[in-house]
Amino acid sequence: MIYTLCTAPDHRRRGIGGALPSALTGRMRAQEARTQGVTLQADDDPGPPFFTARGFTAGGRRLARTV
Repeated sequence: MIYTLCTAPDHRRRGIGGALPSALTGRMRAQEARTQGVTLQADDDPGPPFFTARGFTAGGRRLARTV
């Protein structure tokens, strides 16, 4: 489980933040998981574009995708 995902401002836009969810997805598939979810901490969280670009669909502060 990932509780917080963030990248230092001077290291953004290099694929670092996307590598962690990708690795987690691979492990989840190996364990036959079917879905993956994200819960945002606030309504104004900046995360939705990051996650929707990776296949998650939004539903308020919760996002999900098929693994």
